[in-house]
Amino acid sequence: MQIEQTKHEIGQLVERFQALSPHELRQLNEENTKNVFIQPMFEALGWNFHDLSEVTAELRAGQGRVDFAFRVNGVSQFYLEAKPLRDDLASNAGWAKQAVGYAYSKGIPWVILT
Repeated sequence: MQIEQTKHEIGQLVERFQALSPHELRQLNEENTKNVFIQPMFEALGWNFHDLSEVTAELRAGQGRVDFAFRVNGVSQFYLEAKPLRDDLASNAGWAKQAVGYAYSKGIPWVILT
């Protein structure tokens, strides 16, 4: 039952994204992208954003702050660095370098750039 609920919630997020007009897409800055799409997706996958032992926002890492650290038993397992939906990640190699640098600085083996 839980898997079906997760699939349904993520499907709704995909539909919401696909329904965005070009104007609406341009209006989604990084913070709105996190709030409207990224956080709901990870909540559907079972992560609790209200429990700091599971998810921490704006964690200091290297020369900056990573958007989210996902933890198991209070230990960071992977980081997530977000960019606005309107941005083309392939067009700026600096973003990948930034995300990997955050993880590398703290010995985190995985980082998601989205």
